[in-house]
Amino acid sequence: PPGRWLSGSVRWVLIDAQTPLSNDKAGYRVEWGEGVTRKAALSDRVTITDNDRGITVSTGPLRFTLSKEDMSIFSEAFVRTHDGQMRPVFPTGAHSDLILEDDEGAVYQGSLAPAPDVKTEEAGPLRVSIKLEGWMQSADGRKLGRRIVRVQAFAGKRFLRVYDTWVNTGDSNEGAYNNIA
Repeated sequence: PPGRWLSGSVRWVLIDAQTPLSNDKAGYRVEWGEGVTRKAALSDRVTITDNDRGITVSTGPLRFTLSKEDMSIFSEAFVRTHDGQMRPVFPTGAHSDLILEDDEGAVYQGSLAPAPDVKTEEAGPLRVSIKLEGWMQSADGRKLGRRIVRVQAFAGKRFLRVYDTWVNTGDSNEGAYNNIA
């Protein structure tokens, strides 16, 4: 529901719409209240399936799974090609990963860090936002740096918005970083 003033009037409202771009002027009107019904049908919707291993999102032309087992982010991703078939984004056996390399050459990977916190922050028919938060871990089990990744997907779209926040958990006076990817 929208924010309201003490008087009960609307303070703010979020409008989330996918409108076609046009060279002509376009006019939009917002109707609110009892008796107002949706006139436009949604042809595409975002769907979410949540289980113990991950969260799978489908936008129609894009389907991907965000792992709950480690911080590699995408355990699989498929995109619909011109022939209508869903094709994998990553080669067989490959996956995405987050990387952190310190100034001594030690590599910390999201795929080595178990059990990130993965939750759906927003789920609507047009957009979904999922947050993953966890550590970066080296092959010998050392942890350094946390990552907070938000993935947003949109109904009927083949693209994502990915926001990656790195949290420095080390002493920056004692070490530096060669690579954060």
